[in-house]
Amino acid sequence: VWYDLSDVKLSEALDDRASFRRFCGFSSQEATPELTAFVRLRNRGVQDVLIAVVDGLKGFPEAITAAFPQTTVQTCIVHLIRPSMNFCSWKDRRAVAADLRPIYEAPTAEEAARQLDAFEKSWGTKYPSIATA
Repeated sequence: VWYDLSDVKLSEALDDRASFRRFCGFSSQEATPELTAFVRLRNRGVQDVLIAVVDGLKGFPEAITAAFPQTTVQTCIVHLIRPSMNFCSWKDRRAVAADLRPIYEAPTAEEAARQLDAFEKSWGTKYPSIATA
């Protein structure tokens, strides 16, 4: 029983992926295991989730917002940038990554928009799929 474990024993018990999935309530036999897990969290007393950062797996945003409708769901920056780099040639990767950094490190949305405009001016014609993402 999970709730009888100490923090150390719980950490050891959740060391492998299958144990973690069982703990969260994910089941490979359910049609929507993610939704079931979030409903279980809500039933266990979680009242609200302010922000959920997901990795782009299909079904997660829908499952989170079904259980917690007010949640803001966003994709992890690493999971946004990594696929974008697939559109970039190997010789330009370092430069493109360096020019993307000021966008996601910007302290305000306005600064991020300015940095995105600068990125589009530099790379927009060569890599339009990255600039518009």
